[in-house]
This record gives sequence, C-alpha cells and structure tokens, in this order.
Amino acid sequence: MAVAILKKILQNSMFLIAGRLFSRAMQFVLFVYAARQLGVATFGLFSFAYATVNLFAITMDLGLSSYLVQQLSRKQQRLTTLLFQAMWLKAILIPLGLAIILISGSLLATHTATWWSLILLGIAAAVDSITSLFYAVFHSRQQMQYSALVIATSNGIMSLVGLALLFFYPVVGLLCGIFALGAVLRCILAAMIVRRKIELPEKRSDDRFATEMLAKAFPFALVTIFVTIYYYIDTLILTAFSSAEVVGHYNAAYRLLEAPQFIVQAVTTALFPAASSFYNHDRSELRHLTAHFVQKAAAFGISVAIVTAYVADELVYLLYGSAYSASGPLLAVLIISAAIIMPNTICGTTLRATDHQNISAVVTGLGAFLNIGLNLAVVPQFEALGAAWATVATEGFVLVVYFFLVWRWVGPLFSFTFLLRLVLIGLLWMTAMTATRPLGVVAQVGAAVVLFFPFLIASGIFKTKELKKIMQRKAPS
Repeated sequence: MAVAILKKILQNSMFLIAGRLFSRAMQFVLFVYAARQLGVATFGLFSFAYATVNLFAITMDLGLSSYLVQQLSRKQQRLTTLLFQAMWLKAILIPLGLAIILISGSLLATHTATWWSLILLGIAAAVDSITSLFYAVFHSRQQMQYSALVIATSNGIMSLVGLALLFFYPVVGLLCGIFALGAVLRCILAAMIVRRKIELPEKRSDDRFATEMLAKAFPFALVTIFVTIYYYIDTLILTAFSSAEVVGHYNAAYRLLEAPQFIVQAVTTALFPAASSFYNHDRSELRHLTAHFVQKAAAFGISVAIVTAYVADELVYLLYGSAYSASGPLLAVLIISAAIIMPNTICGTTLRATDHQNISAVVTGLGAFLNIGLNLAVVPQFEALGAAWATVATEGFVLVVYFFLVWRWVGPLFSFTFLLRLVLIGLLWMTAMTATRPLGVVAQVGAAVVLFFPFLIASGIFKTKELKKIMQRKAPS
C-alpha cells in the first residue's frame, strides 16, 4: 500500500529526527561552549581546519555510500557482496584522503595548532567514512532507527566528555580529539548492530563489480564534492582575505543554520530508498511523494527563516555572548539560504533516486563554481557579509534549476495556489514576530513553536483532508 510506504518514510524520518535532534542539540551546546571558551580567533582557526577536512574528506568515499543505498534498495540479496566490495575500495580511498588532508595541512596551515587539528579531524573523517557503509545498510533496508541510535548515543557521549574536558582545558586540539572520539564510537556501535541485527546473505564472487561500482558511484561523489565546496569554500576564502576573528564570526552564525536543516536531511535520508524503489514501480506515486515533501520543506524553511531573521541579534548574544555580536547580521542573511536549501535538498535527492545523478552533479558543479566566483568577487571588499550573500545567491540559482528539472522528469511540484499560501504564511509570521518583539527573544521563540502548526493549517499548506487522500492511494506491489 502507498500509505504503508509513506508511513514508513515518516516513521524513519521521525527516528532520524529524534536521534539527530538529541545529537545536534548536544553537539550544538558543545560548539557554542567551545566558541565561548576558545575565543573568536581560536574558534576561527578551528573553523578553518573543520572546513578544510570536510572539503578533502570527500575523496574517502567518492559517492560509494549513496550508490550503495540506491542499489541495495533494489537488490538486497547482493548486500554482502556490495558491502565487502565497498569496504575494499574504502581501504584504498581512505589513505588517499588522509594523505590529501595532511598535504593540504602542510601547505595551508600557518599555525601548529591548526596543523594538529587537521590531523585529528582527518582521523575522525576516516573513521566516519567507514561508518557510512554501515549507515548505507540501515538506510537501504529502511531501518533508520539503528542510525538514530548510533548518532544519538555517540554524539551524546562525545558532547558530554567534550564539555567536561573543555571546562578544564580550553584547547583547540582537545576539541578536535573529541570529534575523533565521537567518530570511533559511531563506528563501533554501527558495526555491532550490523553484526547482531542484520542477516547478511552469502557473498557472491563478482570481481568486476568493484570497478563498476566506483564508476557508477562517481556521479554521487561529484554531487558531494560540489555541495561540500559551496558549503566550506567561503570559510577558506575568508581565511585568505580576512582575519581569524572574521572567520570566527562567520562560522558562529553558520553553525546555527545546521539546527533547522537536520530535519529536512532526516526526511531525505528516509525518502531516498523509497523514491529509488518507486522509480522502478510507480512514477505517479513518486511525483506525489516528491511534491508532498517539497511543499512542506518550503513552508518549513520560510517559517524558520522569518523567525530567525527577526531574533538574529538577540539569539547570537544569548548563545555566544557580546564577543560575537558581529555574527547577528550575518545570521539574518545566511538563514535565507537555509530556507532555500530545504526544498533544494528534496529535489536533489529525487533526481539522484531516479538515476539522474549525472545531471544532479552538473547542477551542483555549476553552483559550486558560481559560489567560488561570487566569493572571490565580493569577499575582498565585503568580507563575511559578502560571503553570506554569495551563499544565498548560489542556493537561489540551484533552486531554480532543480525545480525545472524535477518538474520536467517527475512532474509539477506546486501550483499558483500553493505560492499564494507561502505568501500568506510569510505574512502571518511577520505579523506575529512584530507583535511579540517587545516580549524578548525567549518569548518570541516560544511563541513561534506554539504557532508553527496553527499557521500551517491557517495558510492551507497542511490540511487534514490531505491525510485522507493519502490513505486511499494504492501502492506498487
């Protein structure tokens, strides 16, 4: 039944949201506390190391994990064969990635602490690359509760240990070591679950498929490479043209974007294997699911963007203190990109689930080059504010192209009426935030939480009739 598929997606989304909510909350507290303890300049050095490792760590995976989810969603009987072949490829890719990170560290790092941070974060990335294969097994079987358990447990322990140690030893190298500890915990827990909970089929010999796997996974790698570039290249360019303090202010604001985005990331993680399956069985149901989640993501993104923009300065002061006051205006601009990223993520996931990963790679590649060009053009003069607007412009470009492609290959995602509803929910939020401004940031955020679903219903974006229609739909066998 189609309702069973949708329920499974929603159930898996809730597992991941619950796990990642706890995980991100703990990690967010760790980041904020570290920013306070380390100071703006040292936090800027950490942000540079964090961005550099995330940029070059892509070479440790090259799209294998995403390709594994896509294929195992259709061919569970080959789980053992594909998993072992992916591990064999990782044994080559991980040392290569570590070497690239260390070489880049020796070329880019100007401070000894930064170089050691690159090493420790590189080790964490290597271990997480192995863990991603175990996640692929969970996700392909739509058993996201295991991923949620691993993420919540490991990051909870990591954050508690980090908070305790940073209280006594506020050192950037220690913070990076804590991230390595979290990666090791995730890998151990995920491996134990696969060993005990997943029944692995008998391995089949297929020597050619390892090379074929890497070739077919490469478009997924390109998408990841380009997305990572325009997530982290701004930090590297800011480092080249600005001070560590500017980098620290920018990344303090950027870290706050992760809070709302993890929800849509959880949904797309659950959506990807189901969309891959529907592509082979029922294209009309695929269009329905894609439109459903794109509309909800757009409404959620606009809601979060307006609320955050209204309280940006007060929120930054509340979390980071007066030393990070320059991060407030940056957050007010960057949160616009977060609103655009949410429907973007759904569209990109749909393209990759429908065997259009090559096209998705081209789109994200164009976005990455656009982002680099914009940053190089505006950062020397406008510094962090220029980088923030470059991010917004890049996401806007990708949104337009993705909508056109998904509309062409999957079907229409929204109507003119839906656009009017988005305008209505925007007006409702602006009215509410203006009316509650005298009450202070805590009261405003609390009011936003209470009003979220009533505003969705009032604007017509969420209707109870919608659930009844879903219950009446038929699914592919």
